[in-house]
Amino acid sequence: VVAGSFLYAGYNIWRTKKNGIETDAFVTRIEERETHDSDGVTYYDDYYVRYQDQEGRTTEATISNPKRKGLAPGARIRIRYLPEKPNSVVYIGLKKDE
Repeated sequence: VVAGSFLYAGYNIWRTKKNGIETDAFVTRIEERETHDSDGVTYYDDYYVRYQDQEGRTTEATISNPKRKGLAPGARIRIRYLPEKPNSVVYIGLKKDE
C-alpha cells in the first residue's frame, strides 16, 4: 500500500511538471509535521503558497515536491498546477526579478 502511494504521488508530480500551468506564487507559511513508523519519528515541512489561477481566483495550496530548503514566508517562487487539482502544486524555482 505504501509503495502504491509513493508511485501515485510521483506520477502526479511528474504529470503536473509536464502538463501544469506555470505561474508566480509566494510562500505564505511553513508548518512542521511529523510521521511515526518503526524507525522512529521523521519531521517534514509543509510549504503553503498562494497564487492566482488562469481564471483569476486566488488559491492557497501545498507544494508537492518541497525539495528546496530555506524557502521562507514571503519568498516569491514559480510553480505549476493542474486546474483539476489546484490545491497541490509543484515547485519550479525561485521567481526571477524582471
